Formats: sequence, C-alpha cells, structure tokens
Amino acid sequence: MRRYRPLLYTLVLTTLACAELSQAAEVPTPESFLGHRVGEDRKLAPWPRVVEYLRLLDAASDRVSIESAGLSTRGNEMPVVVLTSEENQKDLDRYREISRRLAHPDGLSEDEARRLAAEGKTIAL
Repeated sequence: MRRYRPLLYTLVLTTLACAELSQAAEVPTPESFLGHRVGEDRKLAPWPRVVEYLRLLDAASDRVSIESAGLSTRGNEMPVVVLTSEENQKDLDRYREISRRLAHPDGLSEDEARRLAAEGKTIAL
C-alpha cells in the first residue's frame, strides 16, 4: 500500500484540480463564444449575441450582475453590467444611496460627507 500512496495522492490532487478547472471552463472566452477576437478588424458581433454572453457571465459569477438601462431607439435591450466583489454585490443599494447623497449634498454636513465617502465603494458599470 505504501508503494501506491504517492500515486493515490497524485490522483486525488489531479481530480481536485480538474474540478476547479472545469468550473472555470464553464464560461467560454469571448473569442470562443463570438467566433472571433473582440476588436478584430472587420468583425462585429451581433448585439443579441453580446447580450447573451453578458447573461452567461452573470449566471456563472457572483461578481457580475446585469441590470437594464432600458431599450435603445431600435428597441434593443441596453444592459448595464455591474462588476464588483460578491460582498459589494449584496450591498449595491447601500452604495447607490451613498453616491446619491454625495452627488446631491443638500443638508449634508462636511463630517457626514467624509464618513460617506470613506464608506462608499468604487463599482465598475
């Protein structure tokens, strides 16, 4: 049995590593999903396909969420992608409120503004 122990450890570690890779591999790269490199000359991805890819990212990651900014003049959905940590995703409404209060500081003391600025987070949209 001692002779097979290193092989057993290697097998277990390989299995765990493959499980991690398979989870990461669930989301295809933009290139493989769209069929060409993003930004490639003379290639433009159809908008519905781009939105489909964004929804795939949203479903696969706790760091990505999608909201709607409404419809374009052509009736196409205009998604807003919110990219931030899992913790920040849970508190998005709080950070929006902080941003609103700082953007419209009527009745806000300087100390309160400093406290809100320190508490707020930068979130990529």
